[in-house]
Amino acid sequence: NLLHQMCNGNCIQLTQCRRSSAELFNIYTRFLRCDNLLACINQARTKFPMTKKNARWNLCISHKNRRQINKNCWNACVTSGAGQLRTVHIPDEIIQQIFVGLPMIGCANQKQIINGAFYTVIELDPIRLQDTETGEVICIEKEHTKYLRISFAITYHAWQGRTLKESTRLWDTNHTYFTMKHLALGMSRVVDGKLLEVA
Repeated sequence: NLLHQMCNGNCIQLTQCRRSSAELFNIYTRFLRCDNLLACINQARTKFPMTKKNARWNLCISHKNRRQINKNCWNACVTSGAGQLRTVHIPDEIIQQIFVGLPMIGCANQKQIINGAFYTVIELDPIRLQDTETGEVICIEKEHTKYLRISFAITYHAWQGRTLKESTRLWDTNHTYFTMKHLALGMSRVVDGKLLEVA
């Protein structure tokens, strides 16, 4: 087989989860071996109930829900004193204003913006963004905000390969297309079950 030849027959066996706690790892790996999705979702809801606070990270299937959650989180920040607002054009979002501290994600490799990179708005005029992973600061024109989205809520597929160290809520668990893979993917991104909520 090709893969066996490419690695000279070497095999690596992973024996320890380094992303999440052992308890959380045991729960979501057990779910992957279960045939009853609804029972697993109900167990997850019981073990990781929703709180009244907004979660920092919100995982969704539906873009409609993603946009609404982004709007709700944006409203909560503005109500609690986010400061000055600047009107811009952000396609596929309900909200068209930014403020210092607003989390965003790149949705194209354009004008210094990297697709999938997370940014925080650090200045409004000119618009300056800081990459939350590398610390790099970029300055963009107002019209280049069309290459960004608000990132309080993101779809499940956009989270693959990421580690979440802040409060995280899994949404759309009743959605027609929600599967065991979505449940396991969402749970496996979080470093500690204390940070997880299942809607």
